[in-house]
Amino acid sequence: MTSFFKILFPPLEVKAVEYEIKSILNNLQDVNEISKTDIKHTASSLMTENTDNIVSQMEDDGAKTNEMALRVISDAIIDNILSGHYHFYRGTLDIIGQDMMKVWEFCLKELRKKGYITDKIYKEKKEWLQNQINRMG
Repeated sequence: MTSFFKILFPPLEVKAVEYEIKSILNNLQDVNEISKTDIKHTASSLMTENTDNIVSQMEDDGAKTNEMALRVISDAIIDNILSGHYHFYRGTLDIIGQDMMKVWEFCLKELRKKGYITDKIYKEKKEWLQNQINRMG
């Protein structure tokens, strides 16, 4: 019963992250609307599943709304790409998948630029996802 109420009445922190996600995606002009919609949908599902974690990271760990939004978008894109639905063939993303990769790289660069992740983590994440893409499809 509690999870039902969290869906209907998400905490303020989750609402703020959701608003920030929409703002970030709406400001990306060179990304297809289909990609943005798919990312928003997956991000919304992730936030519903991880409401307590988001609130905890913001309240206890001091994570900022922008940081959480960038992380949720990044996680949503990873989920989407690793589903295999955005691959043209093995190791090659279709147009929507390529757009999602643009957004993912933007998020990673922003996280690095704002000091939320290190250069080392940035490089490791890029290599890891590229390896996953090469194996999928």
